[in-house]
Amino acid sequence: MRKITVINMKGGVAKTTTVHTFSYGLARRGYRVLMVDLDPQCNLTENSQVKMEQDNIDLFELFQNYQDGEPYDSHDAVYPVAQMNEQIDGKLDLMYASLYMSTADTKFTEVGRESALADILSQLEDEYDFCFIDTPPTIGLLTANAIVASDECLIPATPSYFALNGMNVMIKQISQIKKKMKLKIKVNGILLTRTTHTLVSDAMTDEIAEAAKILETSVYSTTIRNSTKVEVAQYASEDVLAEDSNVARDYNEAIDEFLRREGL
Repeated sequence: MRKITVINMKGGVAKTTTVHTFSYGLARRGYRVLMVDLDPQCNLTENSQVKMEQDNIDLFELFQNYQDGEPYDSHDAVYPVAQMNEQIDGKLDLMYASLYMSTADTKFTEVGRESALADILSQLEDEYDFCFIDTPPTIGLLTANAIVASDECLIPATPSYFALNGMNVMIKQISQIKKKMKLKIKVNGILLTRTTHTLVSDAMTDEIAEAAKILETSVYSTTIRNSTKVEVAQYASEDVLAEDSNVARDYNEAIDEFLRREGL
């Protein structure tokens, strides 16, 4: 199972949309995919058509068991994503978040707490081809867990001044975590989202390409155009690829580029 954290310290750059659409797109291509929602906002969970019951186990409970040294089965927190599409049915699952995850930094204080998710996912290693992890727009315990658990990162970014500033902060934070935890995590690439061709965005694209070199990666040649189709799909709890549109074509091209970067 290849584990990919989708990360950016700035909100509004389509992290959740990218996790959701890449996961659905890869499932449509025949891969078994696990989505992990580590964001306490739970947007990925809400948009994934999972039947949630009161007694369902979520990631917070697994983190709690890990800290307390209690036995747990990661499969108990894996839920199938309901689909009418035969291409996807049975190929896409979710481990979902709860609002309790927002207390993680103060709730989980034991030594080794950054490795909880890695331990949880190790039980599922042979059951999926890909795991995509959605992260909050902060560097805290949850994002550190995602980085420690992952083989690589994918960074969605908008071609804007504030996104560039956030990326520079993120580069420093990722470097610090890699050094502290002795990690070899790589960056798969930077995916430009919500793009509009203006002089400012074109200039920022060049700046982001320079920042990519620091992370020893590159910007995807595919860009994701800004589109209201994304909000329409989210409102209907559908994936962006369900209907043909410019943004669906962009994401399909980006998924193909992702696979090429993975050597597949």
